[in-house]
Amino acid sequence: WPGYETSVMRRPRYALHWMKGGRFLYQGEVYEGPCMFLMTPEAPQWYRMTEDSPPAEQYWMLLEGDTVGEVLERAGIPAQNAVYPCPYIDRAFAVFRDLCDLSNYQHAEDHHYTLGALYRLLALHAKATLEAAEKISPLMRKILDHIHRHYAEHVSEGDLAELTSLSVNYMHRRFSREVGMPPIQYLNRYRITCAKRILRDSEVSIAQLSEMVGFPNPNYFCRVFQKFADGLSPTAYRKKHRIAKKSR
Repeated sequence: WPGYETSVMRRPRYALHWMKGGRFLYQGEVYEGPCMFLMTPEAPQWYRMTEDSPPAEQYWMLLEGDTVGEVLERAGIPAQNAVYPCPYIDRAFAVFRDLCDLSNYQHAEDHHYTLGALYRLLALHAKATLEAAEKISPLMRKILDHIHRHYAEHVSEGDLAELTSLSVNYMHRRFSREVGMPPIQYLNRYRITCAKRILRDSEVSIAQLSEMVGFPNPNYFCRVFQKFADGLSPTAYRKKHRIAKKSR
């Protein structure tokens, strides 16, 4: 309802929200439904409906576990606080209503119902992400291809604009509109995705890894890494995933 405000919480869990309508303030920006937004563990989890917001229907899920971040990323939801468009909102709400009919949180099998609903929701989001990617123009796809090939090198917005013969400002606006985030944010997110894979599969040092993924300064690399890894340092991330692997 208009003006509704959550308390500021620091949960040890992820919180995924699906909002069908309304307007709300989150991380200093105003967003409108339909959308889905992610709150990460230990980060302040807070949002407020604006005073002029129409009534909004929403559902949410709390997630925890060593592999949650990886599962979300595979569905196109990087493990960071963010808001995503939700063109599949009606189907998502149908999943939640089915779940409410099946589960009352009192029976032993309820967690199976909830897990099944979660994977149905993630499949809907992954499909929407792929469909959105298919609508990216050839010019912006050229930038994406360049980032994927040259992420380990120095890449600036000026370089990307020159690649497409567009002005820097126009390229920035168009990329943000089509891809959903600014070019350098996408570049850094891709670099950190590559770094996570290397951390899980090798013993390379953090200084070496920093250079391998395009960050000449290891300290800056660690700061960026924490932003895209729930606040974990590269060393903590490697340790966490090594422990999770041994326990499987």
